[in-house]
Amino acid sequence: MRTESGSISSSPPPFTSGPISKLEVEGEKSVKDGNVGLRDRNACVKFLANNWFMLATIGGVCLGFGLGFIVRTTQPGTTAITWIAMPSDIYLRLLQLTILPLISSNILIAFATLDFKKDGKVGIIGILYIFALNLVCAVIGAVCALLIQPGSRVLVGNTNESAPLSTASGLTASDVFRDLFYSIIFGAAAKVSGEVAKTFIDFFKALSAIVTKIMSVFLLVTPVAVCFMIASSVVGRKNIESDFVQLGLFVVTVLTALAIHFILIILVFFISSRKNPLRLLKYSGPAYILAFATTSPALALPETYMGLDKYGVRQSVSRLLCPLAATLKGDGPAAFIAASVIFVAQNSRIELNIGQIFTILILTFTSSLATPNIPSASIVLIVTILSSIGVPTEGAGLLFAMEWLMDRCRSGSGALSILFLTATAEAIYDKIKKRKNAEETEFFTEHDEDSTSPV
Repeated sequence: MRTESGSISSSPPPFTSGPISKLEVEGEKSVKDGNVGLRDRNACVKFLANNWFMLATIGGVCLGFGLGFIVRTTQPGTTAITWIAMPSDIYLRLLQLTILPLISSNILIAFATLDFKKDGKVGIIGILYIFALNLVCAVIGAVCALLIQPGSRVLVGNTNESAPLSTASGLTASDVFRDLFYSIIFGAAAKVSGEVAKTFIDFFKALSAIVTKIMSVFLLVTPVAVCFMIASSVVGRKNIESDFVQLGLFVVTVLTALAIHFILIILVFFISSRKNPLRLLKYSGPAYILAFATTSPALALPETYMGLDKYGVRQSVSRLLCPLAATLKGDGPAAFIAASVIFVAQNSRIELNIGQIFTILILTFTSSLATPNIPSASIVLIVTILSSIGVPTEGAGLLFAMEWLMDRCRSGSGALSILFLTATAEAIYDKIKKRKNAEETEFFTEHDEDSTSPV
């Protein structure tokens, strides 16, 4: 310590030793511990705020099973089961209210805003690949469900009982096909009409935004609706053990379809680029984790861009195809929707003919192009397709039991697919461009040789 005379004193400064310094140390330690505890509480609150929908849905599923098993002991009649199922029936009808305007407006906007001249050849390649992948994944999901037959398995000794039939068929396949046809025609006409159709297109963009907002509000009551949906399903079934087995096999079916889809996009990438797909897979982890956590591949686009940039995909390609793929690409949902519709039909003891299976594939393919990036949106499309082919929609209640997991699995799969789709489209474009340049070089070389040869 420096004294007034300027000399250095060896005595300690005041209030730095003894009991007071010990209290200060303990006080600082308690403040640090308090800050750590506050950070832990903030992290917990943040986790609950970000995942409240998933947690509430899981809670609704558990509460529904508990309520269903309790009510089962009273052996309720048909009237009581109808009243228990009424909230879920209202919920499903509200969702059906939004699906046709949503699909019609999104399909119309997609065809009206496609600009092949602006997007160029790489955009055309990407769009065609998206369409093909959606259709192939719908077929994969349907084939897996038909081969594994998760909804047809029952435990030995249990009798097969039909699920309660729906009182209203709702939409028909002809209704959906008619609206899709009109949407494609009007979208294409608006495209060729130019500037005069701008107001028309803006109207349907506003309609799509409004319907998506309405659907997102309806989906907020999903935990409550799921509770009554599960409870009515448990109360109305005597083979509840078989239902658990079927639900487990359904999860296996969907995961198998997603695994086949993943292997497919890797093979297509390898054939197109002749490069090691594991190198691209190395940069896809953050995008997959973010899409898995948020149930939306669109929210993972920043990580997708970063992964493609590290891999070496040109930004002009990734910034064009990634948003397009996030909007139109529904390969994961397509596999899930097709498998779910067939699972519910099998669970309802309904034999599907070739015509119905074909209808499922077409409706799944077209609706996957208009799947909004909101949680559990695929369930709405499943209910619509079930109603279109005449299958009772009550069986869709079982899907909510594992929807929180299935939604995340197909969202993560969608993020991986966007990465590989973009890299594949660039590889195909570069290969076509290289071949064209080689042909032009060969043509001009032959032309120069002919012009220099003596007459």
